[in-house]
Amino acid sequence: MLHLQAFLRDKKVCSVAATTPYGVAKILRRIRFDSAKVIVEYGPGDGAFTGKLLRRMRPDASLIVVETNDLFVSKLRKKFHDPRLSIVHDSAENIAEILAARGCESMDCVISGIPFSQIKLSVKRKIMGETSRLLTRDGTFLVYQALTAPRGRLFTKKNLARTFHLASETFILPNIPPLYVIEAVPMPHASGSPQSREG
Repeated sequence: MLHLQAFLRDKKVCSVAATTPYGVAKILRRIRFDSAKVIVEYGPGDGAFTGKLLRRMRPDASLIVVETNDLFVSKLRKKFHDPRLSIVHDSAENIAEILAARGCESMDCVISGIPFSQIKLSVKRKIMGETSRLLTRDGTFLVYQALTAPRGRLFTKKNLARTFHLASETFILPNIPPLYVIEAVPMPHASGSPQSREG
């Protein structure tokens, strides 16, 4: 109900329901938890990923979640109490300042559920550009989006390709709505074109 309420109030909430446990598990397989020290989540919603990230992270790792919706921020602060977690009520476009305020110079992994097809082009490109600039050489940007508008998917991929190499694309159909997940990596590691898989 909280997710539905936030969806109805805020166009930046991309789904009427949280990502399913199946979808979360498939996305988290992409993260190298043994080496990731700074993990960032854009648009954590009500925490479908957050708890599982905390359970699998290293004891000395940090998780920074960045959320603009006040309902979700309140829920997250009541739900999670872990010293490794920072809950930030802000926009992902300010990620450089957010990291600096916490003594971090870079990120090892970013998971993003914010609806890129529904936000201003200038904001979208700033988020993607800053994420690319602040990722470590071996970092990963995992973007999951609702598979509802083919043009929106193509537009998101086109904008990501401006600053990233698109390493892979996966479809998660057992979810409401179905999702597509793009794994984007820094340009110096670019080679070939993204591979599509259905799962």
